[in-house]
Amino acid sequence: MNHTICDVNGFEQFTKAIIEIAYGAEKPSIMPVWRRELLCETNPPRVRCIHHEYDQLPLDNKSLFKPYHSSFFFGPKEIHALRCCLPGHLAESSTTFDVLTACLWRCRTAALQWQNPNQEVRLLSIVNARRNSRFNPPLPKGFYGNAIVFPAAVSTVGKICGSPLSYVLELVKKAKSEVSEEYFHSVVDLLAINGRACFTRTGSFVVSDLSRTGFRDANYGWGKPLYSGLAKAGFGDILGVSFYVPHTNSKGEHGTVVPICLPEEAMVRFEEELNEILNFEDGKEESVTILRSNI
Repeated sequence: MNHTICDVNGFEQFTKAIIEIAYGAEKPSIMPVWRRELLCETNPPRVRCIHHEYDQLPLDNKSLFKPYHSSFFFGPKEIHALRCCLPGHLAESSTTFDVLTACLWRCRTAALQWQNPNQEVRLLSIVNARRNSRFNPPLPKGFYGNAIVFPAAVSTVGKICGSPLSYVLELVKKAKSEVSEEYFHSVVDLLAINGRACFTRTGSFVVSDLSRTGFRDANYGWGKPLYSGLAKAGFGDILGVSFYVPHTNSKGEHGTVVPICLPEEAMVRFEEELNEILNFEDGKEESVTILRSNI
């Protein structure tokens, strides 16, 4: 997959097209649409929003490390435990993605043990232009190009680790709520002005929700996949990226698998932080870890 050609929705569209052809269709039911001019920069380009996700900061040893990989399963029991940590109104009004993201960001921040409590950290959650009518008119059906942005929630290590989970959750929700059609075009113009700079990696944790993609139902003729997501966290040499993959565990529970990449010693602390939030005790509950491999 080449991310300069398509995003996950475009790749899913391609996958479905191949399946349809494999079953005898003469052409895909949804024809591909190029139309890249819809997301080109304006003339002249003009940045209209604040984009902390593109603040250029020097890399530190928390962003560059020998990777150690684990994956964690979150089913109904785990998500219920997280919601019990929140005030009633937030527990009811927040999506599973928001609640889970807040939990993981807090655990990861604590596990990395920055010495400076004023160290700035970011949560970048990938938002797609196709969803929730963010464009008016919407992008045409069949558009398979990149239509994603990474709005940043920004705070400090001290605040993230010293505040209740509700504080972190509010940051996540606020960052996502600020994404509009204007925000998308502002990002495009920013990249045009700054030479397509990468998002900041220092102190950043990036999450991408694949739970609503149709890959788990992809059937080329010999059955559905046993697993339908990335094998490990990270994206190339960018280690602080995790993906939310739909999965059914050995008990038949439907939930989400999240690959995590950290230094090995930090992974131990991450699991401890996670189990503390979930109120799991060693020996009394099944571990949330379902796969561990030092790749």
